[in-house]
Amino acid sequence: MEKPNLTKEAAARLVEVALDALKTLGDGEGRHIYEPTLTRALDPLRRLPALGARCRCGTGVAWWAIDPAGAFVAASQRRAPPKERSGGTTDFHDPNPRQAGRGLAPWIESAASGKTSVKLVDWKNNAGYPLRLRFDCPKCNAVYVLKNTERLRLFLAAIRDQSDTIML
Repeated sequence: MEKPNLTKEAAARLVEVALDALKTLGDGEGRHIYEPTLTRALDPLRRLPALGARCRCGTGVAWWAIDPAGAFVAASQRRAPPKERSGGTTDFHDPNPRQAGRGLAPWIESAASGKTSVKLVDWKNNAGYPLRLRFDCPKCNAVYVLKNTERLRLFLAAIRDQSDTIML
C-alpha cells in the first residue's frame, strides 16, 4: 500500500471527519476503538509515516502512528531503519523481527517490558489495547500519561497542521 500524500486542505478535511466522529462518540476508549465511523475516518491516515512525540523540553520521547486494526494511537520509542519503513506502525522498530507466534504487537511487548520511554500504565481493556500509555522524557524526567482519546487529538492536530512532530 502506498503512503498517502496529503495536501493541507485534504489533511484538514480528513482530520475534521475524524474529530467529528470522535466528538460524536465522546471518547476513543474501550469499545469505541472499533467503532466503524471512527475507524473508517482514520483509514486514510493509517499509512502516514510515524510522527515524533516530543517533551516540552524538546527531547524526542516516542514515535506515534494509527494502529492498523482500530482507532488507536500506537507508540514506540524507536523507529525502524529507513529502508524497513512503509508507514503507520510498520515504521516502528521491532527488536525481535523473527519471533513467531506473537500474542501482542511488537510495540505493546516493548512497552510492557518497562525498559523504554513508552510504558503501559494499565491493561484493563477488553478491546485488546492498553488504556493509558506513559511517556518518560530521558532528559528532564517529565512524565506524560495519556489516554487514547488525548493521543488521537494530538495526532490529528499534527496531521491537520502538516507537522511531523507532536508536542506533549
